[in-house]
Amino acid sequence: MIISIGGDGTMLDTLYKARFYNKPVLGLNLGKLGFLVEVNIDQIDHLIEEIKNKTYKIEERMVIEAVCIGHQVEKLYAINDIVVDKAGWPKMIEINVSVNSEYFTNFVADGLITATPTGSTGYALSTGGPVVSPGTDVITLSPISPHSLTMRPFVLSGKDEILIRAESMHKEILVDCDGQRVFSFKPPLELKISRSAVPVKLVRTSLTSYFKTLRNKLFLGIDIRHSPNINLE
Repeated sequence: MIISIGGDGTMLDTLYKARFYNKPVLGLNLGKLGFLVEVNIDQIDHLIEEIKNKTYKIEERMVIEAVCIGHQVEKLYAINDIVVDKAGWPKMIEINVSVNSEYFTNFVADGLITATPTGSTGYALSTGGPVVSPGTDVITLSPISPHSLTMRPFVLSGKDEILIRAESMHKEILVDCDGQRVFSFKPPLELKISRSAVPVKLVRTSLTSYFKTLRNKLFLGIDIRHSPNINLE
C-alpha cells in the first residue's frame, strides 16, 4: 500500500498518482479537517496492528475523466470534482449541459461542479449539493451561484456521459480538477465528462467509518441544543 501523510489535499494528490501503480492508499492525518484520510496520528498504534494482522479492507472509489474537445490537452482526471469556472471575469458565463447526447439544460452562473460521491462533501457541498454515500454509482452536477431560482443540483447515473459547453465574453474559462490541477481554455469550451474505467483504492480500517466521519467532522445531524460539548465561541 501507499501511505499518504498529511491532510485531504495530500491525500487527493497521492490518490491521483497512485492510479498508475494500482496500489491502495492509506491516509494518515496531519492536516486540518482530514475528512478523506483514514486515521489520526494518535491512532497509529492501532493502525499498525491492523496492518500487521491484515484486518483492513480495500474500498474502491469512482474517478471521473474529461476530454476537452477542440483543445490539444491530455485527458483530465479527478477523484473529487471537475469544476468549470468563470476565471477572473466578474460576470457570469453561459453553460449548456447535455446528457448522453440529449439536451438537458442551459443557464448562466459562475460555474458548474461535476462531482463524484467522494467529492460530494467537498466544493459541491458548499453550493448546496447533496451528500452522497461513496459506494453509490452516481455523478452530481452542482451549479455555482446560478442566476435562476429553478436551477438546482442534479444527480445523474455513473454510466451517463455529460457534455458541458461554456461560453464567456472573457478571454479564458478555467477547468479545475480536485482543486489542484487547473487548466485555462479559450472559450467556447466543450468538455465531455464520464466515469473512468479505473477507480482509486482506499485502505479502510475498523477505526472509523464514513457515517462516523460525517458526524464527527461535518457535524451531520448534530443538534447543538443537545450537544453541550460543542464550543461555539
